[in-house]
Amino acid sequence: MSQLTLFSIIAEERRHQTPPIVIKERYERIAITNRPEFDYAAKLHYIMNDIVTTLPEFAHINMERVYVATKKTRKRSNYGMQANIQALRFQDGSPYCSKKGYTWYWPDVYLNDKQLYYIINVFLPRFHNHSFHYKIQTLIHELYHISPFCNGDIRTFGKKRSAHGHSKKKFHLHMSEITDRYLSTVTDMTHFQFLRNSFQYLKRKYSLVLRNVRGMRPVLIKQPAVYTQ
Repeated sequence: MSQLTLFSIIAEERRHQTPPIVIKERYERIAITNRPEFDYAAKLHYIMNDIVTTLPEFAHINMERVYVATKKTRKRSNYGMQANIQALRFQDGSPYCSKKGYTWYWPDVYLNDKQLYYIINVFLPRFHNHSFHYKIQTLIHELYHISPFCNGDIRTFGKKRSAHGHSKKKFHLHMSEITDRYLSTVTDMTHFQFLRNSFQYLKRKYSLVLRNVRGMRPVLIKQPAVYTQ
């Protein structure tokens, strides 16, 4: 048995010996009032679940494996990151990854007895201050990054494993086309109305709640260099 194979076995045993991460949600209230509570993340999760049950290209996604978090931006500018996705596994859904003499591994991550494979972060109010179409497109964009196997890996294209393919412009155009197709299927806008209202309106009308979890990082193991002849 080679040293590399032996180390992989040891790394896998260590991962299983490591207790799973049971994450706790953190809540932040932007507007503390006696008005009804408004869970922005829960509303987004509902829309994303509708997207994956409506469009065939997202049928592989199990939203029970996806946590949607809302985070407050430090700056008021509408420019910058609107949302991102964190994968909780490596390439092909593997729990560990070796590179340049080091190995990282992901412990299992749970919330309310359900194992998570992805965390989608949405940054407010920056995300909300864009057009309705752009907001839906942003949600579809992040969902599209989920591996076709929904195994904790990111969907990639080509030999370089690019997340957006060889052209970001074409990728965004494709996301816009999917958004148009999805919106054409929506007949009841009740659950989407909050995205048409201004953020200031939501703050006035509701006790606005943001929820998220602490940052997740894989565990690092130092691996001695292995040379073969």
